[in-house]
Parts: sequence; structure tokens; C-alpha cells
Amino acid sequence: MAGLIHQGGKYTGTRALVCMNKGTAELPPLYLMYPIVGNVLCYSDLARFFCRDKAFYAMQAPPPDQLKSATVEELAAHHLRMIKKRDRQGRY
Repeated sequence: MAGLIHQGGKYTGTRALVCMNKGTAELPPLYLMYPIVGNVLCYSDLARFFCRDKAFYAMQAPPPDQLKSATVEELAAHHLRMIKKRDRQGRY
């Protein structure tokens, strides 16, 4: 999350999925989508109080210029690719 704050909350391909809580491998991770404003920093309070054993990731919204031309199906496919890149075992 510090890297995201350092970027001013800007989206990059490598920062599309933000780790809010590392958790342990014993519990499946929780993935949250971005709110309407597109920035996941709103989840920082939740991350502070979240169970430390549960991994918790939040998806950043793509930049507005990419959102304008993308279909819902394209966005869903993009988000799923980012999640699969992080968790190849498929507990999602």
C-alpha cells in the first residue's frame, strides 16, 4: 500500500492489484473491487482492522481513458487476469 501512496494513488499495470493485508496461505484471499471513485485507499481503515490471517487485496480501477472504451466483459477479463497472476491456484 505504501507504493500506491507514493504513486499518488495512480494506476499502473503492476499496481492494479494492491495488497492491503498479506495474511497466511491457510485461508483463501479476499479480493475487493474498486469503489466508484476507482481508488482503493478507501479500504485502508478496513485493512487495519482486518484479520491478520486473511489475505486481502483490492483492485485499482484502470485509468479513465481505458474505462471509456472498455466493455464490462473486457474489464472483468482484465481483473481476473490480475487476480490469476497473484493467485495461480484458483481459490477465487
